[in-house]
Parts: sequence; C-alpha cells; structure tokens
Amino acid sequence: MTVLTAFPTVNTLDLFLLLTLLAVAVYSLYLVIRLRRTRELFPSRFLYPGNCEPEDCIDPDGFIDYILPRLTLLSSMFFVMTLAFCGKLYAFPESGSLLTELPTLVLPVGVFLWYCVVLNKSSKNFW
Repeated sequence: MTVLTAFPTVNTLDLFLLLTLLAVAVYSLYLVIRLRRTRELFPSRFLYPGNCEPEDCIDPDGFIDYILPRLTLLSSMFFVMTLAFCGKLYAFPESGSLLTELPTLVLPVGVFLWYCVVLNKSSKNFW
C-alpha cells in the first residue's frame, strides 16, 4: 500500500511538507549519531552557525556537549511533528480549518527558529 492510496486526498503541498519534516528529522538524527560516534566536528552547514567552520571552533568538545542534546531534541520534535502531520492527514483529510492547519505550519517554523537561536548562542560561546 503506497502513501498515495492510503491518503487519496493528499495534495502536493501536504506531501512536500510531510517529506520536508521527515527529511529534517532524519538528517538531524544522522548528525546526532555521527557526533556521538566520532566525537569530532565535521563539515555540515546545518550543524554550525553562520559562516563558522569546524576547524575554527575554540572548544570542540564543549560545542559537541552543548549541541548534542539540543540536536537530539530537534530531531525528536520533527519526528513527532511528522507523525502528527500524518495523523492529521489521515484523521482530517478534507479539513481546511484553521484549527487543524495552523499547528502544522507554526510548530515546525517555531522549532526551527528555536534551533537558529541555539546556533546563534553557540557562535558567541564557541567561535
């Protein structure tokens, strides 16, 4: 059974949002696993603030200890939002009400803005 037959009324924007939420969750989980295994910094535009390079980090171990729990939380939140969005598509396939649509747009943006603030704080402390 494919996604399109399970959710016959899924439009392109819903599918794009679903895939974006899932991609962010999977990639951030990959970063968490790689950081925990290697305990060293590697090139990634998603992991470092602004134009900061991993080799310019003042305290790499401190940055890893700082970012790991926050990155784990980010990944978990995006996985939960992906599951919630799938549930919303299944439970309310034709709903266009503000009550069901607003959280699916505001929550991911809010969580991503929180992560940007975390990265901004890390740039002041570790670069």
